Amino acid sequence: MASPKAIAIFALLTFGRVHAENDDEDCDDETTALSTTFATSIASFTKTASSTATTRFPGGQDNDDNDDDGDDCDDDDNETTTSQTTFATVTNTASSTSTTTTAHSGHAPLTCTKAAPKPDGLVCGKQGYISRDEEQGRFPPTQKDSLEECATLCATGPDCAAFSYREGGHCQIFIRDFSTYGFTQTTSGTYWFEKDCYECSDSKTVLDVDFRSGDISDWSLTTDRDETFFLGTRNVDGLLALWVLEATTDGLAQINYDPTFKLNGESTYELGFAARSSLPVDPENGLPDTNFKLMAVYLSADDKVIYENIPTGGVWNGGQGWFKFSDKFIVPKANAGSISLKFTIQASGQQLDWFLGNVYITKV
Repeated sequence: MASPKAIAIFALLTFGRVHAENDDEDCDDETTALSTTFATSIASFTKTASSTATTRFPGGQDNDDNDDDGDDCDDDDNETTTSQTTFATVTNTASSTSTTTTAHSGHAPLTCTKAAPKPDGLVCGKQGYISRDEEQGRFPPTQKDSLEECATLCATGPDCAAFSYREGGHCQIFIRDFSTYGFTQTTSGTYWFEKDCYECSDSKTVLDVDFRSGDISDWSLTTDRDETFFLGTRNVDGLLALWVLEATTDGLAQINYDPTFKLNGESTYELGFAARSSLPVDPENGLPDTNFKLMAVYLSADDKVIYENIPTGGVWNGGQGWFKFSDKFIVPKANAGSISLKFTIQASGQQLDWFLGNVYITKV
């Protein structure tokens, strides 16, 4: 039997996620307005950004758990900070940086395909049913859009030994040795697979980065005014994350991933990342009060924006306000080649801490 911890983890991965609540009323108008604001602000960076001196968190302002800011707390959260730079500097650096070699941090979705040749001695794609006396050896069914997505769920979930799939998206994970289930082959409409019937890899991953090492030398910060935002890392929920301190009540921060990477034209990709702020979660439902519409993500080719998105519909992943966002997009044929990535954060007026983690782009 799976341990309670494994079941809890799997439930968060699959069944227990909670979608961020977004006010659908006037959503399109609000998104358009915010998008226009971000696009205008980014364009204004090019014209108005001026050179800034190296800046660090001023004493007493970062509101953290360290004693480096003049408070009475212990220095135990591994905080680091970096300097600001100008938009022109970022653009020139990104254009001259060689294409990145993919780093595999384990956050990008795996791509699963049927093993070829089919493994001997395994049940792979056979219809049938199993004994009804093994109710404790399975997870509740979940909805998946394809057989491959069900196989991916098995590959990434804890303790999966086999799975079943029915037309319409009914996917169910089984956690015991498949030979113990008493499988009987017959026409049933349910197809059965042992885990090793599929081979899963991250070979289609273009970008997959996190901040566990504390090294953010590939990231830089652009602001429209001095000392309005600061960039660093901070330990959040036991993991190091990219940290953006909002030290102002207005303005815009642009967080740049400086290396470029290649994307193919007329191909579909998925971009994903995790985000949260320092706002507390609602004690009744555990959801954060963060307005993620203050954020945006952009992909550019030769300084021309080819993709932009304001994150909505995020999925809560159980970590004190962390939400996971993902979106699919198609690269225009004319814009294939070297691509740069940036995030923007518009000041909330509350001088929040913002955090980013687990950024990936993968071909789908």
